[in-house]
Amino acid sequence: MDNASWLEPSNSQGAVDLPNTSGAEPHGTWMNPRLSSPPLVPAIPSQIGTCGYAQVDGRESYIDAGNPDLGLTNQVTVMAWIRWDIDPATGNPGASLVSLGSDSWRDDGQFWLQHHRWRNRFTFVVRTDRGKRRLTAPRLYQPVPGRWYHLAGVYDGQWMKLYVDGQLVRQRKHQGNFKHQDTYQLLAGRRLYRWWNYRWSSRYFHGSIDEIRIYKQALSGTEVQQAMHTRRDCAPEFADYQPSSPEPVMALHMDEAAWNGVAGEVVDSSDNAFHGVAVNGATTGRDEPALPGDPGTHAYGEFDGQSQYLDMGSPDLDLHHQVTVMAWARLDIDPATGRRKMFLISTSQGNRFRNGPFQLLYQLTRHGKSRFAFTVHTEQKRRWVFSKTEPQRGVWYHLAGVYDGHHIRLYVNGVQEGMRPQYGALPTDQSTRLSMACMAQSRSQAQPCYRGMLSGKLDEVHIFRTALSPGDILVLRDARHPGVEDATPPEVIIHEADGIANTFEEDGFLLRGTVHDDHDIASMELTLSDASGEVLRQRVDFSAGGHWAVWVDGSLLTAGQPLHVSLEVIDGAGNRRHLTQTVSVAPTDNRARQLVNRLTFGATVSLLNTVNQLGADAYLQQQLQPQSIPADDFDIFIDAFEPVLTKDDLQVYMLMRAMHSPRQLQEVMTAFWDNHFNTDINKHGNVDYEFYENRAFRQHALGRFRDLLAISAKSPAMLIYLDSVANIKGEPNENYARELMELHTMGVDGGYSQRDVEEVAKVFTGWQVRSGAPTFEDAFFFNAAQHDASDKEVLGQTIPGGGVEEGEALLDLLAAHPSTAWFICHKLAVLLVQDLPRDALILGCADVFLAAKDRDDQMAQVVQYFTTSPDFNDPKAYRSKIVTPLEFVVRTVRGLGAVSEGGDLPGELRRLGQRLFEFPVPTGYGETGDDWLNSNQLLERMRFVNRMAFNTPGGNRSTTDPMTFCRAYGYETSEAIVSFWFRLMFGTNPSTLERRTALDVLTDQGTQTFDIAAADADTKLRRLVGTVLSFPGYHYQ
Repeated sequence: MDNASWLEPSNSQGAVDLPNTSGAEPHGTWMNPRLSSPPLVPAIPSQIGTCGYAQVDGRESYIDAGNPDLGLTNQVTVMAWIRWDIDPATGNPGASLVSLGSDSWRDDGQFWLQHHRWRNRFTFVVRTDRGKRRLTAPRLYQPVPGRWYHLAGVYDGQWMKLYVDGQLVRQRKHQGNFKHQDTYQLLAGRRLYRWWNYRWSSRYFHGSIDEIRIYKQALSGTEVQQAMHTRRDCAPEFADYQPSSPEPVMALHMDEAAWNGVAGEVVDSSDNAFHGVAVNGATTGRDEPALPGDPGTHAYGEFDGQSQYLDMGSPDLDLHHQVTVMAWARLDIDPATGRRKMFLISTSQGNRFRNGPFQLLYQLTRHGKSRFAFTVHTEQKRRWVFSKTEPQRGVWYHLAGVYDGHHIRLYVNGVQEGMRPQYGALPTDQSTRLSMACMAQSRSQAQPCYRGMLSGKLDEVHIFRTALSPGDILVLRDARHPGVEDATPPEVIIHEADGIANTFEEDGFLLRGTVHDDHDIASMELTLSDASGEVLRQRVDFSAGGHWAVWVDGSLLTAGQPLHVSLEVIDGAGNRRHLTQTVSVAPTDNRARQLVNRLTFGATVSLLNTVNQLGADAYLQQQLQPQSIPADDFDIFIDAFEPVLTKDDLQVYMLMRAMHSPRQLQEVMTAFWDNHFNTDINKHGNVDYEFYENRAFRQHALGRFRDLLAISAKSPAMLIYLDSVANIKGEPNENYARELMELHTMGVDGGYSQRDVEEVAKVFTGWQVRSGAPTFEDAFFFNAAQHDASDKEVLGQTIPGGGVEEGEALLDLLAAHPSTAWFICHKLAVLLVQDLPRDALILGCADVFLAAKDRDDQMAQVVQYFTTSPDFNDPKAYRSKIVTPLEFVVRTVRGLGAVSEGGDLPGELRRLGQRLFEFPVPTGYGETGDDWLNSNQLLERMRFVNRMAFNTPGGNRSTTDPMTFCRAYGYETSEAIVSFWFRLMFGTNPSTLERRTALDVLTDQGTQTFDIAAADADTKLRRLVGTVLSFPGYHYQ
């Protein structure tokens, strides 16, 4: 709203130019507007400021841009900064922010950004020639008065997406092209609306609007964030404007060489000076939080986790409805195996510690996740919010907890990671006690601390009695006090696990950790020795962020023999730090990874960590009982991919389930049964038939085989595919009968005859499809008039003539037949164990299959039999199977942490030769390596992984960001990154040649040290991904 064009109107009222795609120049008109004065700055990071914005009063002021032809086809992005000046929940329901529409209730326009009239949510609405759909933000994003929000609605012809403050908060499917009418009006602050014959004017907005932008393209999430942070320069009359700097009510810089817990005096909001008391010898250390480019504060508070803490007494913080609590923190014990809680900054009031207004702490959640947490206790209730970051030992984090009277928020390193609604005033009792590094008790208690002692460090503690904006938090994160000269040796840490391999195993491991210094590191050297003497000495590379790693090859190791590790680090001032540690070398155990390879669609970092934490046996039991696995978040996610309207929708739906479901074994078995009872959608053309058949297979995937057999036999997809609909009295059709016995139950050598096939065909005469059935279950129709009601003899048993019960009796017979048990067990052995399973293994499975034939967990027992067998855990079976194209594509997307809506993946599968739901042959796709290993298949797989490696955000395709992915897990050096990718994507260590080839990609044939912060680092990492995933070993599981 700063310049002379409408999307940012000038201060003057009247007409302004707005060119459109047709070359005409309709004029936007201010209708009773108000321009802000003085200017207000939307709270965004590093914002100098837009210098004006429009205010509308909710009654008669708005902006009318006339009837522009924006040239929209089937894509649009509309965005704006907005702020309510009254409570939207009670005083401004249904307010319209930006709209292009008319007052016709039948054809009311193209798009709207507005407020939901009843639910107090942001809403994005799109009307196309396929209808109108509404996308409403979750309850978490309810707007409150006085706060600026950036909203963006995106429609790409397939999906609607709603972004709040640059974050994608909801999406849903929608299709169609925009209609074009010269009566559509482009309005801001109002929307034309008519209900039947009553024209409403209640859709006016009462608040402020700025930086409205409309694009003819669908912007990606990254582009939305860039547009959100791209601001125009200030107009001349506002050139001297600067945002205000927040002043803390308390600040502890901890920078003195000696301190009594506090660097000098701390003054509270009532100008009362007091000293914090360092209890039991809490000391000042010298260090620098890991902040790129930061000159650094060089002292911090250090606490032993046993008895040391900082008692700040009872300051008058003068808190009312807002507070911000901020600090740098570092944990010195492993959070995952250490204490359940460690308090950083804590308050208490009265006789119960919970009554304190706020606590900033580390918390091990009830789900076993390590998280930072911020809790606020108001006069109404107490609420928590958790970080997404899992804190690591020895790493500095900048934390900020914010309460604004409406929400509590938690920021980690300047990024908002959690938010929850919270209301009410903060308690103001003068007896409130403030403590650092423990849980405070009330002032009346003799012992200031209750529990939750911090083993770690604190620095730069600030408390504000206002709710700071994200921009203020970033500024304060980066603003540090001057340091002192470097007299402290560097600090180095060895991680006892690399996040992928949980133990040091004899086939080789990655030794890694962190190193920090006040100024810089000059050199770092590693020495390894065992009982025979020194086995390795080498220089260690480290990243600018302080991460180091060394690959220890298995040729240097002996299981059961201790390995002595020695690290010597020298900083730029000559200070030395020498660290020694002895580690155990264990025999290699691949059982956990074998379960991941065979029972899931591919490893992810999160999955491997879960399996390591639970243990292989517990993870197996969890997957065998899918209903015991929480899936609420996944259910919300997958709902966005319904309704399934087209063949591509169906394929994407199955792929999304395979990629994201926490019930991975259920998805693997669903794919197995769908392929076992194969049908071809192109024969019947009904998407619902395949969708609901697949859903039924999923429900019974680990249940009774008899139930699965009945689902297939009565499925309209199968009835049409194998011509059962043409199987009538007097003219039996044998297609289904033959495939039922040969492919679905007994197998080609199962002991049946041609006479049996003919009799089975008669049993199923009259099994047909009811046209127009309301549900999948109702589609099966038994036509008694077309049924051969004579007695039949199958496999030596007589099936008395009758009706549909003949078919039920036959399915009972086949499901319990020993040949069926052998045939199904053989197929599952090939799926789960190896391509050529032993007969003894299959015989044992057949016994389990028949013994459990009446159990609801029959197939779960069969899977458990295989996965606990010696054959499954034989080292020769590990990584012995070739993955199918479906497994290859899904494991790649999962492993790389790719962002994918799945639209491009059916095409990738088609290129690889596996069209989901479209295989024309009743056998289904093959499961053995010889079905998929050929030169063309390998070439297409190499092309696919390289497309994935170099796909960047934009367009309807799966995208990767290997740099962010590696950094998120602390892998920043060439050695660490190469080992990380192999352990994650292969489940094994690379050969010498593979390691050398991969390292050469990052180090320019060994001529340079890889720098993850360099301009070419992203390209090198993408080349590495494409190279590594093109190795032959990536095709094995």
